[in-house]
Formats: sequence, C-alpha cells, structure tokens
Amino acid sequence: MAGWQKGSKTKNTEVKDPPKIEDFFKRGKDLVHTQGLKIMIWGPTSVGKTHFAMSAPPPIFILDTEFGSAPLLRHFPDKDIYIYEAAVLDEDSDEPDAEKSLRQIELAIATLKDVEQGTIVIDSGTDIWSWMGGWVEQEARKRGKMTKADTPQRLEWGRANLRWRQLILRLMSKPVHFIITAQMTEEYDSRGQQLGTYKPRIQKQTPHLCDIIIRLDKVYKKGATKPEYVGTLTKCRFERSFDEGIKDVTFDTLCAVLKDKLGVEVQGVDIG
Repeated sequence: MAGWQKGSKTKNTEVKDPPKIEDFFKRGKDLVHTQGLKIMIWGPTSVGKTHFAMSAPPPIFILDTEFGSAPLLRHFPDKDIYIYEAAVLDEDSDEPDAEKSLRQIELAIATLKDVEQGTIVIDSGTDIWSWMGGWVEQEARKRGKMTKADTPQRLEWGRANLRWRQLILRLMSKPVHFIITAQMTEEYDSRGQQLGTYKPRIQKQTPHLCDIIIRLDKVYKKGATKPEYVGTLTKCRFERSFDEGIKDVTFDTLCAVLKDKLGVEVQGVDIG
C-alpha cells in the first residue's frame, strides 16, 4: 500500500529517495590522496628509525616506548615536537607493566582525536605488541585459558589482535601522516631452523595496513670509515615491486623519490 512501510504498523510519513551511486562512489581520477602517508620503518638497532620519524612534517606527536626521542631533539631545535613516554614501570620489577602501559597509550591516543595535521608516531610498535602479549597472558591466567604448556590458548590471541587493530586504526584513520617503527627478528622454518632472513617484529597484519614499508640498514663499504644508512622500500602502495634504495633517508627524501620516480605528490610536503 502506498505510503506504508512493509511489515510496519505505523504510517511512513517521510519517503526518501533511494541512495545513488555517487552518494558512495567517486571516480578514481577525482580522488586526491589526502589521508597522509602511513609508514612502517624497521631494522636493527641504531640505524635511524626514530630520526626518520622526527624528520616528518610537524606538529609531531610521538608515543615513545623506548625513551629514545628526547636525546634526538637537539637535531630538530625549531620543530614542533610533542613526546609522551608511554612505558609505565612496575614498582617491584622496574619492567613495563603491560596492562597499565596499554591503558595509558589508549588514553593518550584519545587526546589526539582532533589532530588534523602533522604526524603521529608510534616508537616502537614492537614494544606495544609485546605488551599486548603480556596482557593476553595475564587475562588468560585469570580466566583459566592457559594450555598445558603454560601458554595462552590460541583463541585468546584474537583478543590481542582486536585490541591492536582498534588502537592502530584509530591513528591511521586520521588525515595526518602516521609512522610506526619496529625492531627486526630472524625468520625460521617449520622445523625451527634459521632461514637467514629477517622481518619486522610486530603484529603480523600490520604491514598490510601501511602504504609504505622501509627497511633501514647500515651498509659498510670497502675502505669507508663510516657506514652508510640506507632505507629500502619493501612495500609501496603506489607502485608494485618498487624496491628503491634511499641513502640517508628522511621524510623529505622519501617524498622526493615518490615524486621523481612515480609522480606521486604528498599533500602538504614542499620538497622544492
């Protein structure tokens, strides 16, 4: 019956037009990349991961789990940088308290809800994922969900994955640049044998969420007195198999490579 909603006992007095394609979909050529770059940078210790993050556009908000940002501030004396040292130490062990540290991280992230420019940094994602593991174990013990090998049952890790994803996506969804650093770990085969290859030590789905992944290494050349610091793009969402190497990589040199090699201009970054 006209004017009535099927299955309803009340008259539908407001009739809206059905949604149209253009209400949801945009032509590809009309889209502009305005969400900022989402970058993971990983590698061994002391290769410049934090330095790269601090070279990004300001204001920069750093969730610092390693107490490693403050010593580098002297390299960026005029830059607008804010640091939250996120690890909450246990009074008895002097080690990070997993649950308290995670709660404080989540509260700090909530304060960034209105940030619409600049860069947000997690340094490092390895530590936060490690805290997630500690939290899962604490909760599994409370709930009697441990295996005979004294490890959390497999389904318990689903709770950690969900909490991690919620944390990361709250930051990635903002219209700012996002950088997450990660330590490296060696890869093993099914028999526990070392493969001689390495990967980021972080929650396994995180690389899929990033636009760009950079591996940082120290490269020692024959006869040189100092190493070179080289960043290699192991993932670039703008171009498949774009494994460009960038010496002494910074945010600006990365954007320059994206513009020169791929024609990609990062909004809000002036590289001359």
